[in-house]
Amino acid sequence: MRAYLNYTVQQERLSKNFQNLRKKVAAEFGDEIPAWFSGEYRRLNLPLMKYYAILTTNTRIIVMAACVLSDVPWLYFVVEIVGINLVMLGVTARQERLSAGLTEDIDARRVSA
Repeated sequence: MRAYLNYTVQQERLSKNFQNLRKKVAAEFGDEIPAWFSGEYRRLNLPLMKYYAILTTNTRIIVMAACVLSDVPWLYFVVEIVGINLVMLGVTARQERLSAGLTEDIDARRVSA
């Protein structure tokens, strides 16, 4: 339980803009998320879904199995430590930029309304 809690806290620290966006959406819209926001969020984040899929357990298990069956188990650790972490860093950076932009969009719409 403690390991999961540490993981959750670390994820929140790495996603400050997303956390700000989440709080802004809750404060501005509550349970009534406007269609313009949900559509824009989906449009911007849909291209990231294929990269999020790489970060799942399934990808890791497939890579591990391929490395073990190919008799190069050390390669799994290279893929995990280098490859998957690079994907995670890229996805996180992109998500943070998108979240900051969406937060600005909410503010801009509030000012113009």
